[in-house]
Amino acid sequence: MSSIDTLGERQAPVRRTLLCAIGLRGIPDVPGGIESQCETLYPELIVELPGLEVVVIGRSKYCAGGIYRGVRVIPIWAPRHRVLESLVHTALALLYARLFVHPKIVHLHGIGPGFFALFARILGFAVIGTHHAFDYHRPKWRWFGRAYLRLGEWSMFQFSNRVAFVSDWLYRQAKSAHPTLVNKFATVHNAPISLPGAPIPISDRYLFHRLGVEPRKYILAVGRLDESKGFHDLIAAYLEVAPYDMKLVIAGEAFTKSRYVDDLRSAASPNIIFAGALSHLELDILYSATALFVHPSHIEGFGIVILEALRADAPILVSDIPSSREFDLPAKHYYPVGDIDSLELVLRLPDYSSFRFGDRARILEKFSLGEHVQKYADVLRVVAKGRFPPRCTARVIEKTLANRTMKNS
Repeated sequence: MSSIDTLGERQAPVRRTLLCAIGLRGIPDVPGGIESQCETLYPELIVELPGLEVVVIGRSKYCAGGIYRGVRVIPIWAPRHRVLESLVHTALALLYARLFVHPKIVHLHGIGPGFFALFARILGFAVIGTHHAFDYHRPKWRWFGRAYLRLGEWSMFQFSNRVAFVSDWLYRQAKSAHPTLVNKFATVHNAPISLPGAPIPISDRYLFHRLGVEPRKYILAVGRLDESKGFHDLIAAYLEVAPYDMKLVIAGEAFTKSRYVDDLRSAASPNIIFAGALSHLELDILYSATALFVHPSHIEGFGIVILEALRADAPILVSDIPSSREFDLPAKHYYPVGDIDSLELVLRLPDYSSFRFGDRARILEKFSLGEHVQKYADVLRVVAKGRFPPRCTARVIEKTLANRTMKNS
């Protein structure tokens, strides 16, 4: 009898299960919270669940085709329009998946793509939806966009086999509004993107020189240039204080043109620097050397940049919104959302080191990549209906195989 048989019964051969991810712009190194999460999640998920294959159908404007850490990336056309881009691309991606990829499961990211959950079911796919934020609250959307997103959220809830929420706050809101659907809901917190353990292959000095800043001599904010991110609050507070030896760096890019972005960029000066889209490694350097990281967001599903700043041991100040409260930071790390006067009081301080959080290990453990991957694996085990072994069985099999390999070596 083999060592595998001692588990109680011989394991069935691993069956190929294909998952198609739709709704993101693409991977790798594509700016955006959803994109960063997918870049981290899927390569780990195919290791966690033997037999799982993942195809990301991205948008040709943002990504190229190829294989990224075992994940196949297929770019297809999408219109360059703020409203139509996601809508048209999701519909085309689902048709492409049906005709050419033939997945068993489709993973829809965001409530906009969630509009097509019923269409995906009609095409014969099992559907996992991930709710990343209440996007219809963002100021950039007019009535049509808000109506489409609300309908997309409803469709995702009604027709997906399982719905994952990136924060407890989103989960609680959905549970309250749709109590009869709670059995298909689950919270799956986001996790910081994994960074390679090898030395960073770019020069810190070069990055600082390029941006015109010095370590510990700049305030940092990171995110998409969007009104909901609240960068205008931070700029207003900074201009009032105008610390002579402290610059302001805003790292992020806008995906579409707007008057708001033009107005925001008009504040650029030698002391207010718009760094544009940066790589994960470059951002990690900036987090590690900032005097203070500020996250002034008005609306957020989950503040992944807060976790990235915590990992880099940066002093932190964040707006007091429900998703940021989930990190359970001491009260001094929060300020009332949109309150420029409160921001000014902090920026006037001669030293920000007291905003460094000592118990960051506890938070990073709670929102770890391992937990993130395990919870998504649990969702997939339910949706795939027995194609993957339960979590405990998978761990026993892995340990048994490792022991047998050691004995034979």
